[in-house]
Amino acid sequence: MKRSLMLAVPLLGALVLGAPVSASAGSFTEGARGSAPFSREEGCPVEIESARIVFSVPAFPVEESGESGAGVTAYYTFRNPTKEEKRVRVLFPAGGYTAGAEEQAIVSDGEGSPLECRLRHTYFGIGAAADAVSEERREDAFFSGGTAVSHVSYSYSPPAETERAYLRLALSYNPAKTRIAFDGSPKVSVEDGRVCAVWQTGALSPHFGYYSFGEPAEAEVSVSQDRTRAAVSAEGVESAEETAVLGEFLEERRPAGIGAEDWYNGFVDAMNCKYALGFAFLSLDRFNEMSFLRWWEYDLTVPAEGRAENVVSLSLYPTADEGFDGAAYRYEYLLSPAQSWANVGELEVQIETPYYIYDSSLTFEKGEGGYTFRRAGLPLGELSFTLGEKENPTRVFTSFSFRRPLTVLLIVLAIVAVGLAVAIVIVAVHYSKVKKRAKERAARGSATEGKLPRE
Repeated sequence: MKRSLMLAVPLLGALVLGAPVSASAGSFTEGARGSAPFSREEGCPVEIESARIVFSVPAFPVEESGESGAGVTAYYTFRNPTKEEKRVRVLFPAGGYTAGAEEQAIVSDGEGSPLECRLRHTYFGIGAAADAVSEERREDAFFSGGTAVSHVSYSYSPPAETERAYLRLALSYNPAKTRIAFDGSPKVSVEDGRVCAVWQTGALSPHFGYYSFGEPAEAEVSVSQDRTRAAVSAEGVESAEETAVLGEFLEERRPAGIGAEDWYNGFVDAMNCKYALGFAFLSLDRFNEMSFLRWWEYDLTVPAEGRAENVVSLSLYPTADEGFDGAAYRYEYLLSPAQSWANVGELEVQIETPYYIYDSSLTFEKGEGGYTFRRAGLPLGELSFTLGEKENPTRVFTSFSFRRPLTVLLIVLAIVAVGLAVAIVIVAVHYSKVKKRAKERAARGSATEGKLPRE
């Protein structure tokens, strides 16, 4: 089922898109967004007969220690209406790269026996695309395991009297036959139909270079005393070249924690993503574990005309919401991928917490020890709710509000409107004065000629 989600497994883990995460696998301040798991089976007839998702938030997170203070456990029952046993491979997000501790998701069957989970990786630039996980290497019209790779590196020894120098590299190539990546993080631009990269030389960055994939690029190197195109000399610049094929090239650079296929496919996706943006180039030094999203993968088996129960538990990482007085945290989860299943039956969402709900995409009923939502079928939209420590909070205007797109847009529009109004008033006043002076000059001129001035 392509990009399908298990609703019970669904609301797990915080998936951080487009931003690095802390060692705790989540961010408590900004950029965190939860997502649900996906089934990799297309057209799967399995149904979610019932799902009960329990959020436990006894305490708010501690940013300094990385403790989330909360967790989520999903209990779900799958039903297979067919006369054949169904085996489905399931993925759900486990956040971004974590330095040190790899948090293991807890997945068990209905009897409490743990199920084996495997850690998979996809390039974060493509977003939450679970179908990017593949057992085979990505092959397309440009990249294959045998694609030629050329690495040209430069070193520069500036004269003793030179305080600062910039190494400038101009590359000519056909983008349909060549792709480019750079060492380090040079300033890159397109000038005169060539890609130009500029590095500042010095003891902290003595090496520079580029990688060409496919046909080799033509390079012209020069040195200047500033970032402009005014070349001083190329004297003191030495170069070296290494060649390989893509499969071997990537395997030599693969981190131990990422599988060979995931690492290879992530690189191909990264290069294609940059290429799709136009003249955007990959900095190979920064292509590492932090360039990937992590997924837990396991196999779900549902017997013919039978049922299977799974329980999934994971720590819960929220986003700080500074829009209220007092501590408040926002929790967000994607529900829509559950539409990929054949059907969704009874859904129950519980929030066990001593805190108060401020905002929510669903209408929860307050009860003893927390809140509850029940419905037959899958709600439209996604799940989000904000918990706070005060029962009757007031909204406050903070710097955090400026980071919200709608708030920023409204502020910009207001500033533009005020600016236009002021400009109109200034122009109107100026035009009125000019017209008055012109009329006075015309009156004086008419009187000199012996004519009556105009009314």
